[in-house]
Amino acid sequence: MIVRLLSIVLLILQIHKGFASSYTDTTHYNDNPWLHALQLLQSPPLIPDVFSPNYDNHFIYIPMDYIPEIQQQSFQDFCNNKTNLWHKQLYKSLDDSSTLHNNPEATFLLSQLFLTGQYNFPWNGTLAYKYLSKFNELTNSQNSTALFQLAIMHSTGLFGEIPKDEPLSLLYLQQASSFGNLQAKQTLAYRYHNGITLPRDCHSSLLLYRQLATEIQKSYNDYEWNIHMPYTESYDVRISDFHDGLLGKGLSTMPLSTVRIPSTRPDITSSLLTQMNGGQIILQFGIGDNSGREFASENDDENSDDRLVDIFYTAFDYYKGTYDTKRDCIAAKELLTSTYKVFEADVPYMDNLQKYFYGKSLDLLGHLYFTGEAELDGKPNFQMAQNFLKLSIKIIENSSTLKSRANIDLGLIEQYVNGNITNAIEYYKKMLHSRTSDGTADFQLAMLQRENPEYKLGNYYEFLQRAFMKHHIPGAFEYSKAVELGFNDRYSCEDSSHLYKQFVEMNESILVPFLKNAYAQLILGNTQSALWFYAMAAEQGYETAQVSAGYLLYQHNYLLEQPPITTEARKRLAINYYSKAFKQNNPDAGVIAGNIYFSLHEYNNAISMYQSGSIRYSAQAAWNLGYMHEYGLGVDKDFHLAKRYYDQAVEINPRLYLGVKLSVLKLRFKSMIYWLLSENWKYQVDQQDELDKYLPWYKKIFKSFQLAGKENSWMPDDFANEHNNNININNNNNNNNNNNNNNENINEDIDSHQDQGGVANDVLDVLETYGIQLEDLITIGFVLLVLVGSVILRTIAMRRGWNVRINGIPMQPPQQQDQPQQPQGNFDIQIFAI
Repeated sequence: MIVRLLSIVLLILQIHKGFASSYTDTTHYNDNPWLHALQLLQSPPLIPDVFSPNYDNHFIYIPMDYIPEIQQQSFQDFCNNKTNLWHKQLYKSLDDSSTLHNNPEATFLLSQLFLTGQYNFPWNGTLAYKYLSKFNELTNSQNSTALFQLAIMHSTGLFGEIPKDEPLSLLYLQQASSFGNLQAKQTLAYRYHNGITLPRDCHSSLLLYRQLATEIQKSYNDYEWNIHMPYTESYDVRISDFHDGLLGKGLSTMPLSTVRIPSTRPDITSSLLTQMNGGQIILQFGIGDNSGREFASENDDENSDDRLVDIFYTAFDYYKGTYDTKRDCIAAKELLTSTYKVFEADVPYMDNLQKYFYGKSLDLLGHLYFTGEAELDGKPNFQMAQNFLKLSIKIIENSSTLKSRANIDLGLIEQYVNGNITNAIEYYKKMLHSRTSDGTADFQLAMLQRENPEYKLGNYYEFLQRAFMKHHIPGAFEYSKAVELGFNDRYSCEDSSHLYKQFVEMNESILVPFLKNAYAQLILGNTQSALWFYAMAAEQGYETAQVSAGYLLYQHNYLLEQPPITTEARKRLAINYYSKAFKQNNPDAGVIAGNIYFSLHEYNNAISMYQSGSIRYSAQAAWNLGYMHEYGLGVDKDFHLAKRYYDQAVEINPRLYLGVKLSVLKLRFKSMIYWLLSENWKYQVDQQDELDKYLPWYKKIFKSFQLAGKENSWMPDDFANEHNNNININNNNNNNNNNNNNNENINEDIDSHQDQGGVANDVLDVLETYGIQLEDLITIGFVLLVLVGSVILRTIAMRRGWNVRINGIPMQPPQQQDQPQQPQGNFDIQIFAI
């Protein structure tokens, strides 16, 4: 430990010397370097805004390898770069203010520059820890933000840059929590909830989560809590989901968390839209007059026929924003207003599908007026909102059985603006079972039922439960309180704590607002700074952040790829985060944790993770278990169990059928080789005895097929036991004569107990043991018959000059020049695949 601390001190001195030596001090501070630093901060260098529409380089590149020496050299190159004059001047001013004047503000800013990448400073965890520790001393451990960050530093070891110290981390967390730091409280609550570095204590967890929930609830005003919650541009996303999940497309079991990617056109042949349009999908616009064509570009073509769909999703992207672009409600309003003016006259000529997307466009326009986001002053325009919302309901519900989301906003207007509760209830009830409901209707009905029991609207707790399931924030809070109070005479501390935890994590903008900065740092290529942000959120208990932090620390390599080159400390920390995510019902994270254990040759831990993953229906975990048993890694080599796990993988994910079948065939081939070589292996249901070693190789092959045929055939258990007993009795003799007699007895038993169904049944039984069923043989035979028949027919047709068309394509025989074909027959062959 002492050697480690000395190395850190030497590294800090070396880095400080590099930064200082690269800058010649020609600036006079007038004994106040802090003022000079503030002047520099007034004119920072131009840093690109990654969320601007003009920024087009949104590709996320995450290097797989991490080599500390390369990172240190990169930092030195930044210090020695003459183009970074502003950064050097700022660092010199802040460092002098901190060192010479013990300025806490300058000291804290220095720590954040190297920790979070502000003003495009490079990451340096060692310097960040140095300055943050000094700031904590200067403030007598009274700053809760610094205490929380120091706790995370000691908990993570700054990803291998400082020694980990869990007791000191816990001490800092408790101090920060006592000062009211919400992030520290959430981290402590999560640790109590899951028993991480603390004894599991449900009551302490519940107490902390309840305090957090109450503070969050008080942070909203009455309008936000009761009518409309402010929209959050969420960045609570797994970074791996931008690359089809942790395990890749087709293998990941978790749904993607990328809910704010740019909208893609829906599959208009889906059952919902097809049924809505009577089975016909035809998009044509501008039927009534030329208004629709005027809205399109001058070079109108067939692709513009479905422009209403594109208009709606473009406006919807403006409204919700994407991970790469900010929200622009004004642009959405202008686009939707133009759409209304252009297509209003065409409504009577639209089919149902066109009316549906046109109605959704009006619903979104009305919602913008309802929230006030369509106006520059931000004030709601309820009259305009009512006009567009009612028109949306009229168009959508008169042309289909679907319900317009506009019912929610109209219900709120009727209840809180017009004071007409009866009409509000009617609007709410229409949305109870709609897939477009966001839980607002359920929450409002629950509140009305609680305040007016005489209305008999329904079960108060069921309303709240449905609102909670739809991630409605006020509904989640009220439901958590109801569960804690023990509705229906049932109380569970664990359930209450878990519900409050989910409610707290819904409030991303309050507890983890820095996730947006984390994503921005990823876009800019500052992976280490992004990792710091995700590590803080991961320690607070966010499953998505735990996966993202683990992904930045260790990316799973695919087939034919070299494994990542990184330090063992980062591998261990990645295992820690993946394991935490796995305990929060992410089986893919458990598989990756097992893979890292596998790369460290800790096969017992890998087996444990794979077994837990297979219980949670992870096909990849089941397949990995089969692989471990096949090669005897961490367990005894057992082909029988390997096949069982391979079969389990295809049961969980039928798309793995071909891969599993090939694995099983390879497994059976290996089992035969092992048996022929007289190796000890466990595959057959009936274990072989020592006598088999003395059989010639060709008799071993014959017996293996015979036993394979009997495995699922007529042979009863009594006969099998008797047969094995006879062999075991004969095996007690150790001389060669007895061995020969045993061989003769085996052959006599085999010859005397042939299958009563004949050789054909034996062959089928043997094939079934290799995964080939009778229907497979019939299918293969039918396909071969079709192919051979088509070749024969085509050959005859070409010779006789018949007109033959295969799948509509004429197959004409070669003709001599100027010699017309004499048709003698017509055949139209249709070949298709099922």
